[in-house]
Amino acid sequence: MGAFYENSQTCVPCFFLCPFFFCSCFNPTLEPVYNPVIAWRTQVNYNRSWAYPFESGGYGYYPEEIQYANDPAYYSRLLKINLNNGEIIWWTEDVAVQYTNQTQKIGDYIYYPLDRKDIILVYNDSDGTLAATVSLNPVPPAGGTKINGVWIRHTSVWGKYIFWGNIDSPSRSHQGLMRFDTSKINFTKNPDDVQLIEPELIWPITWQSGIAANIVVKDGIVYFLTTRHWWEGGTVPYSYLVAVDAETGAQKWARTRDFGWGERENSLIINGDRLYVIDRAPSCYNRWTGEPIFEKKEEPDIYKYNAAAMLQGISFYNNKLYYTSQKSSDTYLMAPDADPSKIKNILCIDGDTGDLLWGDLVPRGDPMCTNPLINNGKVFVVTDKGIRVYNAETGKLIGVHKDIKNLGNNHNLLYNNMLIFPNRVGDNASPAYSMLTAIRAE
Repeated sequence: MGAFYENSQTCVPCFFLCPFFFCSCFNPTLEPVYNPVIAWRTQVNYNRSWAYPFESGGYGYYPEEIQYANDPAYYSRLLKINLNNGEIIWWTEDVAVQYTNQTQKIGDYIYYPLDRKDIILVYNDSDGTLAATVSLNPVPPAGGTKINGVWIRHTSVWGKYIFWGNIDSPSRSHQGLMRFDTSKINFTKNPDDVQLIEPELIWPITWQSGIAANIVVKDGIVYFLTTRHWWEGGTVPYSYLVAVDAETGAQKWARTRDFGWGERENSLIINGDRLYVIDRAPSCYNRWTGEPIFEKKEEPDIYKYNAAAMLQGISFYNNKLYYTSQKSSDTYLMAPDADPSKIKNILCIDGDTGDLLWGDLVPRGDPMCTNPLINNGKVFVVTDKGIRVYNAETGKLIGVHKDIKNLGNNHNLLYNNMLIFPNRVGDNASPAYSMLTAIRAE
């Protein structure tokens, strides 16, 4: 009897390492090893960010959230990195705010909405200097209550517009889909002078509901999903899947849904003429008409404990959808009626039917906040136990590398056949830091 170790290609007799019969070397679940090829590494302070990094023109834009030693305040800033070699191009000045919402790029400017501040900072893409400061509210809200600001983390862009959804709160005056016209910004003004530019409410909802999922835009149409519950007034009977014209604000169609909750942040993805929704269980619609292609309303056991709980992201590849749940194996297995053989927190479903094709449950682990990324027939998932690589068609585990880990809201990018991920190595430092790592995903 021998044990295979990750940094060795030989079997080491177990009794040399562990004299006890219950030694973990006898663990039958030892997994194959994946040895990644490192393309580059760069030290950054990017870690645990709610906002996702994005790629544009070969550059990555990373919102950093930082806390310095002996300073109770939190700060945020934006980092621009050359994704081909990891070179830091610029970073913005620190802003006294703990969180940022989803950053967007339109033309030569970067739009950086501050969480719970009703402020959008606009930076020059060329050098990271401040280009404009925009306030979204005519009067500072009393008691910190939000009115117009980007409170939910997700924003989307079409042309000159930035879209977001106000989340549920009975004291807010605007409820629903918000649209901000960036062409109203005067870039000849001193960038430190605050410009008041109110967003438009183009699709209203009642305060009992909200827009918590991501908003997707394609071909001038904005797609979003509303929530169907409220903790004061009981369960709202329906959520709505809606398509709105980005330019006119006119509703193209709205689909009533009496299942799911509409509360998962990354629930929507478009592929071709189809709009997919992963919300408790998967469903799919013709994105031009809203007619269902399939709806897994019954929430069978195969979905009951899977993507329902904490969906983190969806990727589409070869007519298949790949996604993860944040729930750990321990959490799932505590469910009294759970069938362990059907519990998965990494899933692959058929794009035509929604049927489960394959899945995996990370051993005593948690995929956390990364979505699976697929390249050249391989699925890459960064978990808190290491990076896991699968055959995209069969789900066979190719291997695990335990030195690249996700320990929080760390988000990955796929660019130029490279998986780029902020590997958390400096949690005990102040400020905490990560080693942004690019591995070959070929």
